[in-house]
Amino acid sequence: MLNILPITLLLSFSNCKKEPPKPAEPKVEKTPVVWYYDVERNEGSGIYSAPNYIYSNQLIQCMDSKDGKTVVYCMTLDSGKIVWQNDEIPFPSPFRAVDTDLSENYLVLTSNQKLCVLDLNNGNIVLSVDVIGSRNIIKVINHKIYISTTNPKGAILKVIDINSGVTKDVFSLLKDDLDNYAPTLTAPAFWQHPNGDEILIMGNRSYNGQVAQYDRYDMLAYNLTADTMLWYKKGTPGIRGSIASPLVQDNKAVFYVERNVECLNPLNGETIWTHTRHLADNFSAYKSGNITSLGNIVIAKPDSDYMYGVDINTGNTLWSNPKTATMPYTIRIAMDKVWYGSGGVNCIDASTGKTLIDKWRYQNKGSWMNPITVDENTGYIYTTADGVIYCLDANMLMEE
Repeated sequence: MLNILPITLLLSFSNCKKEPPKPAEPKVEKTPVVWYYDVERNEGSGIYSAPNYIYSNQLIQCMDSKDGKTVVYCMTLDSGKIVWQNDEIPFPSPFRAVDTDLSENYLVLTSNQKLCVLDLNNGNIVLSVDVIGSRNIIKVINHKIYISTTNPKGAILKVIDINSGVTKDVFSLLKDDLDNYAPTLTAPAFWQHPNGDEILIMGNRSYNGQVAQYDRYDMLAYNLTADTMLWYKKGTPGIRGSIASPLVQDNKAVFYVERNVECLNPLNGETIWTHTRHLADNFSAYKSGNITSLGNIVIAKPDSDYMYGVDINTGNTLWSNPKTATMPYTIRIAMDKVWYGSGGVNCIDASTGKTLIDKWRYQNKGSWMNPITVDENTGYIYTTADGVIYCLDANMLMEE
């Protein structure tokens, strides 16, 4: 019995030998990038990028190619798989929001005085026309494309039938009638008169010299039904206005005019209210100036770092945020938030003005200045930077 004990202890010790250490589990990086598509590597193009939309649960993304054409991709939202692509659009990809528009299943693009319409169901070009003197500013209303042109005598607003391509003049503005100011029409907005007439409401950025002090921003309403000017309101010399379409809502026409947001009565052009930018908001450059809305809140974004939420009924400031990034060319409302690219992905709570995403950049690289479109079903957002198309989980960006 005494001899058994050491043997038992030896067996016990041998059974307690440590297992060899297991290799460490690889660290999984937490990233908001759901998928990306490197256009530069895969297609030999994609230096710059441009507008994007979600159509029929698919991403429609425009890109610039190296040979000076536009490439339009249709991709699955969940994986970035290409459904179709069209690389035969014979001009560089538009960049500004006013250079492109979406109407039902049609995408309208314009650049270099050329205009193309794509059927988004298959990517085919259904209309291609040259528009001499075009300022590449368009708006599609009731399946008609409105585009402004200029010539030495003044400006002409033209309308193009989206199906047939038939082009007609809507109205013209002459320098001789505008105190020798050279007119440049913005894209129109649509308003229906109480009597049923169809009205176009737009701005006119006029020039009378080479420096800003000679600029002027006029506002007008044109009666399409009666084929006559409803009203025309001349601006003040030295005061410039946005290239964007005015906001027409609740029988109000809201314009962005340099330091002010102007709300007019669309019946007669009389001022209802004026909202003036904060005194500290003295950024002098003025190019893009965006305006949109969420319910009764007008979202006004000048070229400066500021953004404002303004009551559409009174013009009172509901909120202001002085640190929202400068000069975005396209702002969009989705999920009660304002989305735009400007030095990174930016997101602002449209109800409070709180910054939710502040200039986020993947690996802190790239310009990230292009439009952002949002899938409200998943919270994924889509944008481009430096030739790469990104699908990002916006919820993760807000957590960072």
